[in-house]
Amino acid sequence: MGKILAIDIGAGTQDLLIFDPATKEHFKWVAKAPTRLLAEKVRAAKNDLLITGDTMGGGPVAQAIKELVRDRSIFITPLAAATVHNDLDKVKALGIEVLSEQEAHDKLQGGKVDHIVTGDIFPEQLQAIMSYMGIAFDFEYVLVAVQDHGLPPRNVSTLDFRHQFIKEALTKNPLPESLLYPANDIPPYLTRMRAVAQKAREIPARQIYVMDTGMAAILGASLDPGCKGLNKIMVLDIATSHTLAATLIGKEIAGLFEYHTHSLTAERLEKLMIELAEGRLSHRGILAEGGHGAYIREAIGVVSLEAIVVTGPKRSLAKGLPFNIINGAPFGDNMMTGPAGLLEALNRKESLGLDLSA
Repeated sequence: MGKILAIDIGAGTQDLLIFDPATKEHFKWVAKAPTRLLAEKVRAAKNDLLITGDTMGGGPVAQAIKELVRDRSIFITPLAAATVHNDLDKVKALGIEVLSEQEAHDKLQGGKVDHIVTGDIFPEQLQAIMSYMGIAFDFEYVLVAVQDHGLPPRNVSTLDFRHQFIKEALTKNPLPESLLYPANDIPPYLTRMRAVAQKAREIPARQIYVMDTGMAAILGASLDPGCKGLNKIMVLDIATSHTLAATLIGKEIAGLFEYHTHSLTAERLEKLMIELAEGRLSHRGILAEGGHGAYIREAIGVVSLEAIVVTGPKRSLAKGLPFNIINGAPFGDNMMTGPAGLLEALNRKESLGLDLSA
């Protein structure tokens, strides 16, 4: 089997892992997230700005665009506009002019605008990184994790919709890898995932998969050697933008909640963790207080938890909580939880027989 490329794209960083199943060698690379890099380019614009490209994660780049339009004219194509908002009318209401691809081409030929291209991955940049690392740019599998809120029906919030499709997937199959999709089988409402898969086709690979970042992190953190042999655990991924906690019984998700990291305090986090383990969280209750949502399949009970695994760049928020905490570090690296989760999801989906927890 050839090499596997796993990329976890978050709001703070993009984390890359190349794994060779034959030799067990692995190489790692961590850098600023694409949304941060493009936000810097938006803020550096000296002229009016033309934005083309694919739908990608918003966050910093969407905020930078909203700030710049107060002072400059911004022109954007429809796929790139979905980075700011899925509803083009709301993009236009910000004062941004939405252009067709042909109109954008003509505008660029005029030469009087700065230009940036949106996207979560750029294969030519990845190829340059591989060349620098001395790694051939061809793979058996390419795996990419992004967070996708999905394109909801009218009058359904993106937060509500995200947890609706996660709940549906886990109800059918309560394993984290149920949120791993082959490139040709991504639901149409997962527009960001579909955009990433389409771009990933430019990377030489036999098969491409895309997965939810939260589920990848939960699965990856559970591979920490300290979890080996344990049956009932909680995994807490405190990432730059979002925090996701899940209880697991064996390999199955028993429950989860998702929250904006900036809205959490240590006290609130502790209460949420207890309520998750006890099965007392409600989706509507979490939404009402500004969180993303919750899903409970089965209560474990706090006293039954054998360990709580904490990972993510903001994991210091959990420091000092009165629990038996393991600092999750698959492949010996806290920043590899997402890529490790991608690898393990593929391992299970394709029955590769790899032991990634060793």
